[in-house]
Amino acid sequence: QYTSNENAILLKSFSLDLRHQKKGLAFKTLKVLPDMIKLSHPDKDEIILTVHHSNAPAINLYKKAGFIDKGYRFNGEEGEEFIFHFALD
Repeated sequence: QYTSNENAILLKSFSLDLRHQKKGLAFKTLKVLPDMIKLSHPDKDEIILTVHHSNAPAINLYKKAGFIDKGYRFNGEEGEEFIFHFALD
């Protein structure tokens, strides 16, 4: 339901303990994630992640880290979810 790309890897949940937020750790993690995935899953060509539509800080973080909102949506358990994409070159 998230993508038709069979070579995508799904990051279903990404969270950081409240005590460690606002220190840049989530951004640093997202920036090294593509290289980690390329090493461990060389057959994958895209990262997909979902985020609740009302989670503005996470949406901004994902965009800042290079994830793209292509406009795909689905209804999750708690409401509308956005699907973000990151192409692995």
